Amino acid sequence: MEETLDQNAVVSFPPTPSTERRIAVAHKSLANAAGGRAAVASVILPSRGRSVGVITLERHRDEAFDDAAIELCETVANLVGPMVDLQHDKGRMISGRAVDLIHDGVQRLFGPRHPALKLAIGAVVTLAAILAVATGVHTVSAKSVTEGVVQRAVVAPFDGFVNSAPIRAGDTVHEGDVLASLNDKDLVLDRLKARSDRDRLIQKHRDALAKHDRPEMVALSAQIHQSEAQLALAEAKLARTRLTAPFDGIVVSGDLSQSLGSPVGARQGAVRDRAAGPLSSDSAGR
Repeated sequence: MEETLDQNAVVSFPPTPSTERRIAVAHKSLANAAGGRAAVASVILPSRGRSVGVITLERHRDEAFDDAAIELCETVANLVGPMVDLQHDKGRMISGRAVDLIHDGVQRLFGPRHPALKLAIGAVVTLAAILAVATGVHTVSAKSVTEGVVQRAVVAPFDGFVNSAPIRAGDTVHEGDVLASLNDKDLVLDRLKARSDRDRLIQKHRDALAKHDRPEMVALSAQIHQSEAQLALAEAKLARTRLTAPFDGIVVSGDLSQSLGSPVGARQGAVRDRAAGPLSSDSAGR
């Protein structure tokens, strides 16, 4: 049977006119093993364009195989081969079927046929490679607002008039930068008046001390303390006429540049700061 498979053709002994050029060494050995009284012929069982088995037939030498008998055997083999192949496939395990499927797929992919399948697989592989390494920018348009986690508001500490406002919304500021200032003319006059009253009372207190006028000294001491408190209040207000940024940041709201000279009261003219530095990771603002 292997001799027949190797030649992929019918082999017989004694040979017939159609098989006389084929090697029949094994067939001759099999016939001689029977005392030289047997005739042997082997035909291939074909299925789906391949050999799935071989049938070896033996006869008495007086009824040796001729071409007509061999042709009949080939006809029967052509009918039996597909049935044998089908039964063989049914008896195989899943792993064997998987191997056949992979083999068939490779044959279709690299064989001379099925150009549409090759183009489709090539397109899928190319697309996968592009998606794996390609980069790009996708822009989505939408309205958005950026705000700090914490916001600070710088407000007018007392009633007054806007003197300057050099900073506007969107400007970047640093700690200590002047955001706005209030008119301090009245406060300067109040400080001078309080300082003058204090000096006058101190002089009266000295005169009463020289005269040993204790009641007058007590009354003047109370007036001096009151005058010093008014002076300290005026100086504190003067120090607060300059509204400064408490930390580095970005002004997010507030624009007093159009309100120069306008009156503002406490809690008016607010300037917001967006927290930054140790307070949060956002930038500060006015």
